[in-house]
Amino acid sequence: MIEKLVDFSIRRKGTVLLITAIFCLIGLINALKLPIDAVPDVTNVQVTAVTSSPALTPFEVEQFITYPIELELNGIPGAKEIRSISRAGVSSVSVIFEDGTDVWFARQLVNERLKIVDTLIPPEYGSPELAPVATALGDIYEFVLTSDKHSPSELRSYMDWDLSKKLKSIPGVIEINTLGGTLKQYQILIDPKRLVANNLTVSEILDDLKAANFNTGGGYVQKGSEQLVIRGEGQFEGIEEIKRVAVRTSADGIPLLLGQIARVEVGPALRFGIATQKGKEVVAATVIMLLGQNSREVVGRVREKISIFQKTLPDGMKLEPFYDRSNIVAFKPAGFL
Repeated sequence: MIEKLVDFSIRRKGTVLLITAIFCLIGLINALKLPIDAVPDVTNVQVTAVTSSPALTPFEVEQFITYPIELELNGIPGAKEIRSISRAGVSSVSVIFEDGTDVWFARQLVNERLKIVDTLIPPEYGSPELAPVATALGDIYEFVLTSDKHSPSELRSYMDWDLSKKLKSIPGVIEINTLGGTLKQYQILIDPKRLVANNLTVSEILDDLKAANFNTGGGYVQKGSEQLVIRGEGQFEGIEEIKRVAVRTSADGIPLLLGQIARVEVGPALRFGIATQKGKEVVAATVIMLLGQNSREVVGRVREKISIFQKTLPDGMKLEPFYDRSNIVAFKPAGFL
């Protein structure tokens, strides 16, 4: 057999060289597509449910959120361990599945149980949500947004409502984690003395705000051959509209407006951290890769989009990358161009 193979190779040199070249080309193409990463990802199959409830202490988080979730997830098919963390305002419950379990199937199982748990947790304490399909090694690209002309609140708003939305549309990107800046809030600062003087409670004011801040439909009216859609527009569009919400009406029909018993203003949400660069406050963001993706390819797409975003940033804003996974996994032998 070997003699025949050698004889064929000698007599058909051109054919052998062509076949060899084809196999070398196929090998080179596949080598360039190999998902080379900085370190091997040995993360087990796990699904995490996160619940945010800023008003609760760790004890209440454990009692009202974490414990009910653990009870319901206990005994889920394929699960071998359940871990949980209860912190001030945050509950995290992770279900570890057997190796080889399809992560999407595992998420479906957990999600079905969470729908049951959602009915057991008081609505004001939040609702459990599944964490993104990523691992601890999913951080592939990090950058900061800086500006000498914009406030931390404006930087954070632009990051959350513009850049993050665009970056999430990139294939292979599952999440954008943002740190720094201040979250913009419409804050209602009630005067306690005026509240008591008018015999009102905070819950009553909250109910009035909810009742006033929504749009509704009213069907339609026929006008000749046309149908005119009826809309009731009540959603707030600014501070002045919030101030004009009637919280009580006297017997004479005179309304008591919210602006008469409270200050309404735009302010920052309570912060638990800050991001700085060279002593200056910035907004930082981390691009998280979808589980199982090729980090080199995903980072390449992110860099391409970032170069486009650089040209459309508001005047004064700068986007500065400081971590790129592809720089770690890049491989370029000496003399290779």
